[in-house]
Amino acid sequence: MLIAVEVKPGQRTDRLWRSEAGLLAHIRAIPQDGKANAYLVRYVAGELRVPQSLVTIRRGQTSPHKLLSVNVPEADLQPQLARLPVVAQSSLFSE
Repeated sequence: MLIAVEVKPGQRTDRLWRSEAGLLAHIRAIPQDGKANAYLVRYVAGELRVPQSLVTIRRGQTSPHKLLSVNVPEADLQPQLARLPVVAQSSLFSE
């Protein structure tokens, strides 16, 4: 399953939301030497309750707009995605 993720690194706390466009993530890791990307993969895997090895960044290594591949059937991820809070994308990143 492919999931679009918009990431805002360097935040005080980790948070993950659903939006119409995919996922929105605030993560604590800083965007330096791939640290934020590695942290994002670990964080999303944990939140979706899948092994980290099944989550990879397919596109957007140096961008806040990423495309993650989660090598799990969509039906298996629906319960985890459904429990995430929903937010309008425009309100999340206007802080």
